[in-house]
Amino acid sequence: IAVDCVAEHVRALRGPASRVCPGCSVYWAAVTERPCTLETFCLPQGFRAEARKKLLDAGLPLMARKRVDDLLWYLENMSTVSRPHPELGRFRDDLARASSKRVMLEL
Repeated sequence: IAVDCVAEHVRALRGPASRVCPGCSVYWAAVTERPCTLETFCLPQGFRAEARKKLLDAGLPLMARKRVDDLLWYLENMSTVSRPHPELGRFRDDLARASSKRVMLEL
């Protein structure tokens, strides 16, 4: 069994990728053992940080900001393959409630 240092490769690619393709995200995922093309769904790099700033600028209370950050942390770490996260609709509703609909966070 060979183990590739995927994390090291991904970290090394993030800088050059952001210069060549601004707004792109580089991430790693264990998908399959066979070569294939799959569609993956994930939050874009920097989305959570931008959301934090928007919520702070809008003057949302700390606990509301924390709830939104917790939801985004979960989605940030739970990318999916072939279809959006099965709970995405519920997360959208939770985000709307947590942000008091004063801040538009588009997923």
